[in-house]
Amino acid sequence: MEKFLKNLTASNKQLKNDRASMLLVQTKREKLRIIEELKDTAMNKQYKLTRLYDLSPKTSTDLAYREDFDPKEWAKQTSDLEIEIDVLSMKISTLQLSFNEWFTDEEEASNGK
Repeated sequence: MEKFLKNLTASNKQLKNDRASMLLVQTKREKLRIIEELKDTAMNKQYKLTRLYDLSPKTSTDLAYREDFDPKEWAKQTSDLEIEIDVLSMKISTLQLSFNEWFTDEEEASNGK
């Protein structure tokens, strides 16, 4: 049978399954993309925080405070980043639970319990 005729005569169930499969793939990818973007943002903030935690002098033989260090600004920046990272972690956890709920095979999930 020609593909065009086969497509025209496909059953409603077959068409519905094909459409559902396409929607599944697209939706699953978008949900994962959101989670990955949040993870990337959290990782970048963690790198920035790690750099702020490095209070060492510029050389290993220098014990003097860094001239560019502002305790008030450091406290504000580290506090802001710590909160942002925690909020992002909560968002990631929530979205991962949602992803697992919607995109884990229910039979596999029930067998694993």
